[in-house]
Amino acid sequence: MWSEGAADVAVLIETTTDDCGSLAEIAAQLPDPAALQTNATLVVLARAVQNVTSWRRWLGRRSIPVPRALRCTALLVRGYVDIGATSEDEDLAWGRARGD
Repeated sequence: MWSEGAADVAVLIETTTDDCGSLAEIAAQLPDPAALQTNATLVVLARAVQNVTSWRRWLGRRSIPVPRALRCTALLVRGYVDIGATSEDEDLAWGRARGD
């Protein structure tokens, strides 16, 4: 459920390619950790949504798997700390915004 002003946030990556995009493309979609509340957790979901154009639009949006290592590296590049991941029930990657 979406809650405006929530401390913790989940991100669904969007891509226009068939291979989940580049590290730079993924990192650019993550919010600046300084814009989040102190010690907020950012969760990056395992699948990206592929935006399609023209005639493929009627087939719907596809989801593309995003490798866990790529999601964790994007968190590191953006400046998140305490980065972790799991593949138990859900394939998630997360990082924490730095405290002051």
